[in-house]
Amino acid sequence: MRVVDGMVAVVKPRKPFLDWLEALPDPVKGVTLAQLGEDCMTFIIPSYDSMNDALDHVYGDYEIIFELELAGWWEEESDWPKDRTLKMFKDWFAVEIHSMVYALGLDGADAEGEGV
Repeated sequence: MRVVDGMVAVVKPRKPFLDWLEALPDPVKGVTLAQLGEDCMTFIIPSYDSMNDALDHVYGDYEIIFELELAGWWEEESDWPKDRTLKMFKDWFAVEIHSMVYALGLDGADAEGEGV
């Protein structure tokens, strides 16, 4: 086990994302917001001195994260919301930043910090 040189950003869907899932041509039914929050996309990002700086990093990549979130549930891009802005991203997703990240039992995670 070793400390990972970085932070983790956990992106959790909010109600507008669930509303979109339920409005698709073949709607996702029976999924709750709590269930969506159980297994979220997680990103390793560089370390920052403040949580606000870490959030700014994530928000700087909001377009690709938004696309990954949408594609994870629905691949037909024509059904994705148009004009996806940073404000929309913040309305649709909560971002949690965690600074204590460990590599536990991962191949390639050696004492020199190489690998994960």
